[in-house]
Amino acid sequence: MEQIYKLNDNQILYAITLNNLFTMTENWSNNRPPDEDRVNSIFETIIQNKEMGDPIHLAQVEGKNKLQCFDGNHRREAYIRYLLEVENDNLIQNDERKILIYLHKNITEQELKHKFIIVNSGNPVPELYTISTISNLELKKASIENIVEKLCNDKNFKK
Repeated sequence: MEQIYKLNDNQILYAITLNNLFTMTENWSNNRPPDEDRVNSIFETIIQNKEMGDPIHLAQVEGKNKLQCFDGNHRREAYIRYLLEVENDNLIQNDERKILIYLHKNITEQELKHKFIIVNSGNPVPELYTISTISNLELKKASIENIVEKLCNDKNFKK
């Protein structure tokens, strides 16, 4: 990772290769699941324009092995798809294409939850995605499964 700007010891802007993005990061467990249509749209824009977007927010969270993506996950998914589908097809072994990440270092899960709410203040996040206990994660899954089941059983819903 190449340091671009340092706000303080715990907030640093880096340039990172797509390969490192793939191997060193994961979607934060309390983040919304990616919308595949949005990922596809971003992917197509990358293909057409050969241009990467805004910085992705990652956090180095106590107890986690990988950096947690808590803002910009649709872009992250599109970049990883680009790396795996396009770069591999072109037999580029040492991909040097870089994106910007804003890394928040040495934070707790609770501090990350607070940062997540701040970063998403312009795009409100349902409370469902800001609850961080295991039992509430199970509640999220059950709620989503319930909604999907209701839609599938609704005769007016077009499949």
